[in-house]
Amino acid sequence: MVWIFSLKLSSLKFSSLKFSSLKFAVISLMSVIGLILFSHPAITEVRTPSNYQIAMESSFNQPDYYPTEQKVTEEFYQPVGDWIGRLILPTTADLEKFGSDGSDWVWIEIYHAPGEFQSLLGQVVRLTWAQGPDIQTLVEKVTTDIKFTPIAQGAVLKGNILPTRLNLASQVGPLRSLAGARPEDDMIVRLDSVTLGNPSPDHPPALEIIHEPIQVTGRFAGLFQILNPISNPQAPVPPACPGNQPCPSDFFRVRGFNSKSGAFDRPEQMVRIPQQVASQGGLFYSTPREIEASPAGTQGWYLYGAKNQAGIFTAQAISPRRLIQLQPETVILGAEAGVNYITTENWQDTEQRKGTIQNILVDPNARNSEEAIAHWQAGDRALVIHSFGGTGGENGDKVIAGTVTGHFAYGIAEVVRDRLTQELQFQVTYQQVYANNPNGITSGHHTWASFLGNMQRGWLGTRPVSDVVIKWEPFTENYDLGTRVDSPLTELINYLQVMTARYRTGDGSGVALVTPTTSCVQDSNQGLYMAIEGVKARIAGDPEIQRWLAEHPDHPQTLRFQELLSLEQDLEAFLAPRGIIRPDWKENSEYLAGTTNREEFLREQNLKDPILSANVIFPRNAYDEISQIFLNHGARLWFLRTNQVGGNDPSIFPMAPTRALGR
Repeated sequence: MVWIFSLKLSSLKFSSLKFSSLKFAVISLMSVIGLILFSHPAITEVRTPSNYQIAMESSFNQPDYYPTEQKVTEEFYQPVGDWIGRLILPTTADLEKFGSDGSDWVWIEIYHAPGEFQSLLGQVVRLTWAQGPDIQTLVEKVTTDIKFTPIAQGAVLKGNILPTRLNLASQVGPLRSLAGARPEDDMIVRLDSVTLGNPSPDHPPALEIIHEPIQVTGRFAGLFQILNPISNPQAPVPPACPGNQPCPSDFFRVRGFNSKSGAFDRPEQMVRIPQQVASQGGLFYSTPREIEASPAGTQGWYLYGAKNQAGIFTAQAISPRRLIQLQPETVILGAEAGVNYITTENWQDTEQRKGTIQNILVDPNARNSEEAIAHWQAGDRALVIHSFGGTGGENGDKVIAGTVTGHFAYGIAEVVRDRLTQELQFQVTYQQVYANNPNGITSGHHTWASFLGNMQRGWLGTRPVSDVVIKWEPFTENYDLGTRVDSPLTELINYLQVMTARYRTGDGSGVALVTPTTSCVQDSNQGLYMAIEGVKARIAGDPEIQRWLAEHPDHPQTLRFQELLSLEQDLEAFLAPRGIIRPDWKENSEYLAGTTNREEFLREQNLKDPILSANVIFPRNAYDEISQIFLNHGARLWFLRTNQVGGNDPSIFPMAPTRALGR
């Protein structure tokens, strides 16, 4: 089945609701029926191997397959970040020796660092949080003791990856829950906004951060034209792959991109794009078979990875360059045409589009295509709404009543100048509210390559994906209303960091599973509600801001803020269609804001709660409707679509997600 991941709650209660609207009663009934589809299957007493365990049997999925010290040619490869490293969970002895202050910290093995910190390469140092009341408060809110419940123990038997090394651990903060999310220390991350703390006799040098580490795949990225597979006498062909046997070689002849000529004219070299083994259910999460002929690769492929022990660059993730270029294949002008694209054309003929990508720009106000494209400039930040559909075929999803539920997430896209091509591109990261699963996908902050392009557990090759990049300054830009106010986009990301950390610990239970009351789409939009309330409370509670607004009624910042209030009214009406905010959303928002006497997150929920947020039960419905709300307020939308992209698996086909029950 297609999963919607959510937090397993300690208890559920049901109370009846009386609805005045027959229409809403029908919608609510459909929602409750739909929730049955999302319920987690019964837990078995026989232990099932996880897909993660199966994948880790392949050497190229293990960290020690790639030497710590790497020498690459900068003309071909660039590091995926200024700070890259591997998280290592501290032992009990480590915590006793270095963790007496109770802080949340882990070890990190440094793979890449800026020039002035080159001496740290290959070293293992502490990673912890910078001091500051806001940061420490958020860390404290999500720090918890972990004790596996019987449901958690059963989920392990079912083949889900849980933080087993953290069972019975006390005071687990967001860094430890990230490092300990999987059985092995194989979490590779990028660090932003890093400072070097002052060492002391009791504490070795430590890197201090203010944002959650971003999960990445690979240490370096190269842009290549993939020419053809070639035999490698030192490596046999893969023993199993989709399609006809025998399998083709997974070593390829490639030609690198030359930024000076703008062409793939650098000397040829050999790389490996490994054929992953099949999952427990028989599905290959990726394959390099026929990737050289893929229509998605007309502008080349980004390969993310590192050199192996033999010095051969081995891809761990892939990404089609054409998808993220600011060069739309189609520009749609006008709000009405934009709505039609969202509701009809975006997912139309998904199965027939297998192997292709679409890059579509929608602008409700531009007079022509050139004007629409010109609005996007280097440094722009935008909201991302992410959704994927299902996998059809013999080893694909089990579809019930024609319903493909799919998945939902929020993220950020930044317009950046690529180091390899010097062209403007989208750099997409997600805040994935994601529960325990057999693949080892970890709830948290992911790069596009980590969540989608990862060849071991990413979805690029098996599911159709739609990301809409939404640029609307009242939501994405900060405010200067006599004093600085963070944008709702920044607030949203901050709140989702809290939500993803809660998922990693299961609020202390050790497990996050599907329940009728919470899910990827419901809890992502709980974060959206919290962001809206956070900005409103910040402004309403500051007399200086209120005075500034009154004194500057026609100032551009004031007018922009008024536009934001109008959007927020429409978003709240969508998130709470009955005019009643879910109690758990409201109380958790107040807990984070410190405006309640509650001492922890509200975990007890009622079966009426999803009915109060019925519009955000099905991921595609939330995706479509929220996109339209932004569009109707004048936002510019850029759609990035993939349809089982990469190598060719003839046994599967992409399925569009459904907005409700049935196709």
